[in-house]
Order: sequence, then structure tokens, then C-alpha cells
Amino acid sequence: MIVLRPVEMHWLGEPKADVCAHGHVMFRMPGLDLPELVALDCTVSAAALYLLRSLSSDRAPSPVSERMFPCCGHSLHDVGDGDVLVIGCSYGVDLGVHHDGAYVLLTSNEDCVAIRRILWRAAVFQFADDVAEFYARSQSKSPSDSDRDGHRCFLAEWERRRGRRFPE
Repeated sequence: MIVLRPVEMHWLGEPKADVCAHGHVMFRMPGLDLPELVALDCTVSAAALYLLRSLSSDRAPSPVSERMFPCCGHSLHDVGDGDVLVIGCSYGVDLGVHHDGAYVLLTSNEDCVAIRRILWRAAVFQFADDVAEFYARSQSKSPSDSDRDGHRCFLAEWERRRGRRFPE
């Protein structure tokens, strides 16, 4: 059984201008231990998008690139390929994802666990839906001029990957 939930979600700045939701992540799965995730106040909106990407793409954990559960997301950029680029710091917790037939292999540190693809998808969709529900309960967003195009790209990518609109 997998538990993957955003908890204690909040805004860091002015709720109307802040387009990145933060919070903690509850992640439990037999055989996979991410103790550093418990204390991390991460950007759950970016994490949800990265998790949605993991449904169709493999990703190797990397010590230098974006983390699956990033600490921060300072800016959003439309780079023209249909996906948004989220620029943050190098801190966070990473998770590798490899698709193998009906299974997804999740890796972190020395741990590697196989989970049925359908269960991974359900957990990721629930995480994304929890984040979207938080936005729906919050004030509508008014991103800064520098984030406006990136935010629009974020919304479009979310809708494409989740199959439903993100609340604005």
C-alpha cells in the first residue's frame, strides 16, 4: 500500500500573488524510506506536476537537477515545448521512476521498490487532486508579470497531464 499525500498546505507570501503552494508530504510505502521528506516544507504544486510527469516518463534521481519534491519554485517559465520550467533551489528530496511493463520501479538512495503502475497512477492523481483542491479553496491567483506566461503554461501542462482543468 502506498500513501502519498500533501499535508499542511499553505502559501509563503501574499496568497493572491503566490502561485506556488507549499506544504509537507506524507509518503509511506513498504520498502522505500524517505525520512528527509518528513521535515521538508516543499513546493507541493511543483511536486504534483513532477509526479504527473512521472506517469509517462522515466526519471533518474539526480544530485544536480530538479528534485521530485523541490524545496522551492522561485519562478515559472514557458520554454515553448508545452512543459513549464520551474526554477528553484537545489534542495529537496528526489525519487527515481522507471516504467517496466505493468510496474513502476521507485528508487531513492539504496531503496528500490516495484509498484503496480495502476496503483502509482492512483496515488499520483490523488496527490495532484489534493493540491488542486487546496487552490480551489484559496483566492484566485494573480501572478506577477514575470510569472504570468509560466503560470499559464503550468495550467496548460497540468490539464494535459491530469485530464482536467486546474482551478484558477
